[in-house]
This record gives sequence, structure tokens and C-alpha cells, in this order.
Amino acid sequence: MGIPVEDEKISILLYADDIALVTENERGMHAVLDVLNKWCEKWRLNVNSAKSSVMHFRKGRIPRTSLTFKIGNEQLQIVEQYKYLGVNLSEKLKYTAAADAFAKAGGRALGAAISKVHSYK
Repeated sequence: MGIPVEDEKISILLYADDIALVTENERGMHAVLDVLNKWCEKWRLNVNSAKSSVMHFRKGRIPRTSLTFKIGNEQLQIVEQYKYLGVNLSEKLKYTAAADAFAKAGGRALGAAISKVHSYK
């Protein structure tokens, strides 16, 4: 399960308390969600399904999956965009939303720097 990266298959990305599960197809996603659910049951942890989503990355006119995805008994919402570690991801692999967000943040930072320079005259 997972996506191929060199000679390995990666199915989970971890950073602090954020988890991203990645697979090549719907069957794989169901399998990794089941593994995650069993692990959480074993260690008595809960996944906040309200903060969890599924995104089906695809190109062009390929339709979004019609399958449903669950963690335990909770159905996960399928979304068009998702913000992960500060980066806006789009299901159609368009990076305009991410680029716009970075441009706005850069503009705010530049404005703050200019304001500081002007305040010191």
C-alpha cells in the first residue's frame, strides 16, 4: 500500500500531531484507514473525524471517486481543497490557491518590514 518513492512505498506522512495517509487508489485508502482505526483502538486513541478529510487527487476530467471512506463508524468528508502544514492542496493538482496564499503572506511580511523601516526614519 502507499505511493512509490524510489524503492519504497510510503503510506503515511507524520508531523507532530498531523497525519496524512496516501495511497494510489481507493482500495488502498480503505486498507490504510482500517489499519489506522485498529491501531487507534489498540492504544485507545480517537481520530477527530470532524477535522479529518479525504481528497482524491486527479487530473483533468477524471471524476471524483463515488466511494465513501470511514474511520471506524465515522464517515469522512471528501473535499476539493485541504490545507496541510500551511500548504493549500487542490484535488485537481492546481497550485493557484497555494501560490495566492504564499503571495498574500509575502505581501503582508513586506508591508510589515516597510512599516518598521518608516517608523525608524
